[in-house]
Amino acid sequence: MIANKGIITPNKNQLLVIEKDKLNFWSIADDKITKEKKLEDSIDIYYTQVMKIEDIFLIMDLKSSKYFLYDIKSNIIKSIKICTKALLNEFIFQAVNENDFIIDSRGGNGYFRFDKDRLTIEEFSSILVRKLAPHFRRIENELFAGTHNILYTSNNSEIILFHHRDYDQTKSEIGVYITLEEKKITQFEAPEPIVCVNFFTGFKDENNTNVCSNVKGCLVADKIVLCYQHMLYVLDYEGKILKTRPAKENSRYWGLEKLNENQVLVAELDPNDPEKMFVFEYDIL
Repeated sequence: MIANKGIITPNKNQLLVIEKDKLNFWSIADDKITKEKKLEDSIDIYYTQVMKIEDIFLIMDLKSSKYFLYDIKSNIIKSIKICTKALLNEFIFQAVNENDFIIDSRGGNGYFRFDKDRLTIEEFSSILVRKLAPHFRRIENELFAGTHNILYTSNNSEIILFHHRDYDQTKSEIGVYITLEEKKITQFEAPEPIVCVNFFTGFKDENNTNVCSNVKGCLVADKIVLCYQHMLYVLDYEGKILKTRPAKENSRYWGLEKLNENQVLVAELDPNDPEKMFVFEYDIL
């Protein structure tokens, strides 16, 4: 399918494309827009991150600190306030009961409690976090924010894909952390160097600290998929390259998301119109 440049997020048989001023829902089977929702305020897609918590999307413009919640079931979208400064672009979350989730921003901005019934997010005491979500403390010790960038988390942060670097950024390692076992199960040299810059712009600036990595990633079955700007890699857990796909000439990759246990969704910019992108299914087997 061909869409305007935006952030892609799959949801069952639909694809959500987040543009600067609206949400477009595409039917993957029919390759057409089935629904559109306008945002109250425009966002900068070069700094936008998306977190899906069950049937709710948390959409975050990290440059201007604009945050939106979209509830799939009720079709409600609302603007919310979390904090006055931009959050880091790596998050983990855990359910603490059927309704409440704790979000850890891993960078000095603290913890937040998300109430999915009221669609609210508020600051949460670190003392209560120790009681209700003790894994967070241990994850932070293992995946220290100064040396590990989170690339992907499975539902409820059970499995985490990370980019490991040292303080002088000479290392480019990929690893997988299992939350329940509280250990790294693999860590190896990435197929290409990973630089701490914005994946979309290729630059470092005040809104793009060292927690950004110029690579997208996801875990599919027993494979690791890494997406650089110009090359897609499928690897096993030992770091062996199983499959590659280069981007088209005069183009680049824009997005990567897990679709199912055999495929990923990939967004690649149109070489003839950089404001458009091709979104397609890619078989990793």
